[in-house]
Amino acid sequence: MAEKIKEEKGKITYGSYTKKQEIAVKSSIIIGAILFGLIFGLGIILESFLIILVGGIVSFFIMIIIIIKNDTLGKILREFYNTLDYEACEQKFIELYRQPLHSESRKVLMMNQVDLLLLIDMERSSGIFDLIDMPELKQNIGTYKLLKLIIKFNKNNVENFHDEISILEKEYTDIINKRIIKNVRQEYEICYTQNIIEGIEDKLSKYNNNFMELSSYSKLMQYYDVRNNQIKAKEYAKKVLDFNTNFERLNSQASEILKK
Repeated sequence: MAEKIKEEKGKITYGSYTKKQEIAVKSSIIIGAILFGLIFGLGIILESFLIILVGGIVSFFIMIIIIIKNDTLGKILREFYNTLDYEACEQKFIELYRQPLHSESRKVLMMNQVDLLLLIDMERSSGIFDLIDMPELKQNIGTYKLLKLIIKFNKNNVENFHDEISILEKEYTDIINKRIIKNVRQEYEICYTQNIIEGIEDKLSKYNNNFMELSSYSKLMQYYDVRNNQIKAKEYAKKVLDFNTNFERLNSQASEILKK
């Protein structure tokens, strides 16, 4: 069952980041309802359940298309994943922060910024996270707790990692947090064990944007460095630097490996 959250007077509805997006989402619901009502009526007249079923599916997909096309935060993230231009992305985040956002939307926005900064500037990432109050919705609470664990992980504080990740894994089973947990577990095995992960390069060769590709090279660089295979570690360190990003933290790690 979808979680509900109270509206806040004078604020944009939760999940929307601009008035334009809010209007588009509400309009999509109205359009979908009207379209389904018309098709439903036609189906009743023609005594055709198939028309009603197809009408429901079509109305639903029209709503989804309108919502996706007006997904403000999604557009910003997709653009960053391809351009890797954090400064431009941050300016768009700042513009959204100036909007009269619902408090829960503001927390989600900040958590996304924290996540992006993990490869760029650990101190800034941690500093922004410290400003976020605990979210209200369960899925967002799960993401918040996972980010807290990831920040500890990135600061080499992994003493209670297995206990903490196991608790979160049992408590938060939604698709988004399950994916985050899977990635965190993989990064732990890469960075803090000597385990040989069979087919690691194949597992990390599936990416559909530049950010995923860069992240994969970063993981492989660390994987081989931890296992003292400096030839392969340097190979992937060079690939990381070839992206020519302003990701200070990641670039520093790659440069240090190349000095070995």
